[in-house]
Amino acid sequence: MFAIIAIISFILTILFFFIVWKISHVTCRECFADTKYIVVDNSLNISSENKNIMQVDNTEYTKIIDSIKTNNMIDRNIIDVDGNKIILYTDPYIDYYVFNNVKNTSEYKDGIFICLSYTKLMADDCIWNLEGKTVAYLYTSDYLFIQALVKGYRLDVAKIAIKKIVLDDLNSTNKTFDYCMTYAVIGSDYMAFIDNCLYFKNGFKDVSLDRMKPYYPFLKETYQSMRYFFNDELRRTYVNDASNVLIPMMNYKIIENVQSIERFITRLNLPEDYVSKEAGTGFSCYGNINISHNKYECNSYYNADGTTKTYYSLWDKQCKVNTDCPYYQANINYPNERGGCDKGFCEFPVGVKRLGYTKYDDTGLNKPMCYGCDDVKDLDCCSNKERPDYVFSNDFEDRKKSDVDTIISLLDYRIE
Repeated sequence: MFAIIAIISFILTILFFFIVWKISHVTCRECFADTKYIVVDNSLNISSENKNIMQVDNTEYTKIIDSIKTNNMIDRNIIDVDGNKIILYTDPYIDYYVFNNVKNTSEYKDGIFICLSYTKLMADDCIWNLEGKTVAYLYTSDYLFIQALVKGYRLDVAKIAIKKIVLDDLNSTNKTFDYCMTYAVIGSDYMAFIDNCLYFKNGFKDVSLDRMKPYYPFLKETYQSMRYFFNDELRRTYVNDASNVLIPMMNYKIIENVQSIERFITRLNLPEDYVSKEAGTGFSCYGNINISHNKYECNSYYNADGTTKTYYSLWDKQCKVNTDCPYYQANINYPNERGGCDKGFCEFPVGVKRLGYTKYDDTGLNKPMCYGCDDVKDLDCCSNKERPDYVFSNDFEDRKKSDVDTIISLLDYRIE
């Protein structure tokens, strides 16, 4: 009899605790149902002002991107959270070219790309000349940036060691790379981390974004000294103080609810015609406006006193109208007025080397870049096309409106 009572008491006790646990568990899930979880591959870039951050490794991040691309939501087997409001901080390239331009996104704060070097760069060091060097990266944006730089300068990627590293590698003074190119949000914990690293912080003094944007259109130009961003006096030795160097800027995209993504699918209107301004005053000295009438002095390698010129100059006639320019309306693949005359200067496709107002060099490595030319080593791709699709500076918006390619080829977001 007592045994039966004991068993019943035990069962009732277990049932009681189960009910209590169940109620508390449901309450807990209800409490966290509206919690916002932030998913990002570099939490240090946003951790200074955000909570409930989930940093995912490269493998998980790639799975998340592929899940959203395929299903318009994150596969819940990839991340384990109770909340149903998931916010994704991602590169704008991922949003536009992988997710097909998600609606209702916003931009995060400004960030910059930084070139960390093992040794102090000298004035004649060329950052974009990466062949024979080891170039490191940590996160997705870093990897995309490096790919765009390599393709934009038509480098042989087989001659470059592109290496994935981790944060601890930046705390080591052992040489594991020549350059590390990485993206940091201004004022973030990640920028503070980089500030404390004993590597030299550099801008991209000899890089042209016009070459990179056909692969990675979301870069913005700013010219500044790196010391403007890293100004701690105790570590100023490790900051390149060259002024007015290119420091590429970019902004993360914030996707508010990745559980129900809606994409842009509508076509946009054709662009309005671009009207070039007529200008020009005849022949003059390109490179030195102070030489106003002397062709010989302008074209000479020497100054009037016999010393060697420290600059390039060429006697050339400024353009007056668009038709004075050799590449005017050379791209007939979408409505445009590119290649025309602007304030005496002809516009040339990206890749073409300017020699003067209208004169140029489009041979060898200076051949124009074209959309549809995926092989960066094929310098003849553009000229072999019946209708060359020339790349012009900052042509992203016009090409988007005309629904033609806005990048030459896709970059790989799957970090190896």
